[in-house]
Amino acid sequence: MPQTFSKLINKFGGEEKQKPSRRFYVLQRRNLAAAELNPQPLPPRAAFLAAFAQEVIDRAALMQEIADAMNQTGEERGIIIVSGYLSRFVDDLCPKPIKIKIPPKPKSDTDDRLSGLELIITGAVFEQKAALAANQDLRRELRNAGAKLMETGIARM
Repeated sequence: MPQTFSKLINKFGGEEKQKPSRRFYVLQRRNLAAAELNPQPLPPRAAFLAAFAQEVIDRAALMQEIADAMNQTGEERGIIIVSGYLSRFVDDLCPKPIKIKIPPKPKSDTDDRLSGLELIITGAVFEQKAALAANQDLRRELRNAGAKLMETGIARM
């Protein structure tokens, strides 16, 4: 009976399944090991920062729109909240230098700080979005944030 069944499968275009060879499993394991080392290349840091800055700006614009929907006192409080949100973001990217003398760390090959070019690109994103902002207060805050990022970027070059 099993032979008849396999003949019917072959007759109607089906194939009998064969067990993969040992070599297949060895090659598969090697490919997975290579993918575990570097599954996907990271995007350039500047492109990531530009996209991240756009997300921060969109969130700030949403916060401003919600504040505009509230009454007049909410509007004044809203721009203060948006301003604080943007200044925290900029301060995280451009920390103020510490003036306490600490023994220097051994120099490493990688620098965790953002480069001057990356800060200038991020500042340019803020300036570009400021030109598109409908609210005058939001436009002013975005320009201030962009100017601070650009100044710090120029100082690091």
